[in-house]
Formats: sequence, structure tokens, C-alpha cells
Amino acid sequence: MLQEGNIIKGPFWNEHVKVEKIEEIGSYIRIVGYTLDSKNSVNQLINKQELDKLEQIDSQIDFSSDPENTFFLIEATRFKYASLFDPLLAMNVSKVDPLPFQIEAVYGYVLKQPRIRFLIADDPGAGKTIMSGLIIKELKLRRLARRILIVVPGHLKDQWRRELKEKFTETFVVLDRYTFNAHYGENPWERNDQIITSLDFIKQEEILFSLNSVSWDLVIVDEAHKMSAYSYANKITKTTVVILDNASIHTSKLFKAQIEKWKKLGLQLLFLPPYSPELNKIEILWKHMKYHYHKLEAYLSFDNLHKHVKNLLDGFGTNYDINFK
Repeated sequence: MLQEGNIIKGPFWNEHVKVEKIEEIGSYIRIVGYTLDSKNSVNQLINKQELDKLEQIDSQIDFSSDPENTFFLIEATRFKYASLFDPLLAMNVSKVDPLPFQIEAVYGYVLKQPRIRFLIADDPGAGKTIMSGLIIKELKLRRLARRILIVVPGHLKDQWRRELKEKFTETFVVLDRYTFNAHYGENPWERNDQIITSLDFIKQEEILFSLNSVSWDLVIVDEAHKMSAYSYANKITKTTVVILDNASIHTSKLFKAQIEKWKKLGLQLLFLPPYSPELNKIEILWKHMKYHYHKLEAYLSFDNLHKHVKNLLDGFGTNYDINFK
């Protein structure tokens, strides 16, 4: 006899069905449930004379499944609920060692909001890429983001792709003019869920047309100050939160004088606490490298500067020394 909770199969569905509710309506039986594999809902009327076509399936554990597939299923289930028990899940499964202020910004402010809409206005070299990677990883682990677009300056595309792959095991496709033309007759923005592109590329009119036809769960813009935004009639339609550090420009009298005006327009400012001691040491180290150790020829080209910085970092403790006291 058909009962609620049974797993059945029949010619009416392509896969097994879990029965949640059974209701008798005249000469018909209404079956409400869902398919086991695709998780599609089932709400169907079946003539009582056709009930003999249904077969009940015994849900017995026989340990006959492939061990590797079973392991992947267990791991997937574990990750599905991991964020409920580990609030720093993305950090613990990634190859990064974030600084305290980065952890506080990501987990203390960004991920607590029902809608993530933030401007991270930290100093250069303060680890905004790390914070972006943690946000991406955490949202994916929580199944809140699948389609992700990252817009960066042209010369940083490969750097972003490499860092996200090495530190967060996230694979992104770089979409440029060559890739775009290679997919003639189709929209390349729909082919991949994780894309990195350049601001100069997407601002072209023909590219914007194809980009406007797709949607994204998360969009990250590096050097967002290059994306000029205009508000007509001095009105912001959506509440926007801006995260700021304690740089001198953010604590100036001219800046503070505008805060109340911005709040009335829907702009909320959130100041991060002073930098951690570790970050202060990094800033001291960089200033020494920039003003004391680098020679003039180091700035002749980017490759030359990269070489000089690497030589300096490799030489600390032997050829170079610095006192942080």
C-alpha cells in the first residue's frame, strides 16, 4: 500500500520519487513529493486503476557504490553545512594567512550584511585581493554566489587569475578581445561562470551590449575609482556602505564636514580600526625599500622594479637589516 515517506518509481517520472503527501480525490490519487536526483517537485494526479504501475523501492544500504564517489558525496555534504560550524571556513580551506584587520573587514562587516555592496578603500598593498578572495570563497561555500565577474586594470588580469588559483583554488577565465572574437555567434559571457576581464575592454559599446544581457551573483571591481559614477539631483537610490581606513585624507576636516551630508543621501561610512602591528611593520618595510634601498634605475621599467624588490626581500636578514622598534 502506498504511504507517505515511500520511495516509488513508475512510468510517470524519469527517476525515483520521494512521497511527501497522498490525497484521495474521487477516482484519483494525488501524489505530492520530489524526485530524488534532480530535486524537482512532484504534484500529480494518478487514476486509481494505474496504481499497480507504481513500484515501491526499498531504501536499503548495500555498500555497493563506488568508494570514490561516496567520498565525494560525503565531502560535499560536509562542506554544505560547514559554514554553520566554522565561521572562518574560507580562510581555513585556503592557502592564505590573513592579517587581523582583513579578517575583521570580511567576517566582521562584509559577510554579516544581507546584501553585500561594499567599497574597500584600503591603501595599496594592504591586501584587498586577499579580502576579495575570501569573500568569493565564502559566498561560494555558502552557495550564495555562482556567477562571478572580476573587472581589473588590463595589466593585472593574469595576476588576479594566478593569485585566485594558487591561494584559493578558484579557476577564472580571462576574457579579452581575442577570446571574445573566438566565440563568434554566441555570447562568451554565458559560457563561463567565473570571468576576469579588463575595464578598458568592457567599456566598449559592442562589449557592453553583450554584457548587459547576462546577470551575475557577484561583481568585483579593482581600482573602482576609475569607474566614475554620477548621481543626478544629489540623490542615491540605494543605501551604500563604504569601508575606509584611517588615512589622513579620511580624517581631515574637509572630509569630516561632508559626512552628515552623505548620510542624508544614503551613504554610510564605516571606519576600520587602526592597523594591526603586523601591517605597520609591512608599511615601515616598504617605506625603507622605497626611499632608502631602491636606486634610481629601479624605476626605469616595471620588470626592473620587480627584480629590485625581489632582490631586496630575498636579502633581508643577510644583506639588509631593519629595526622595527
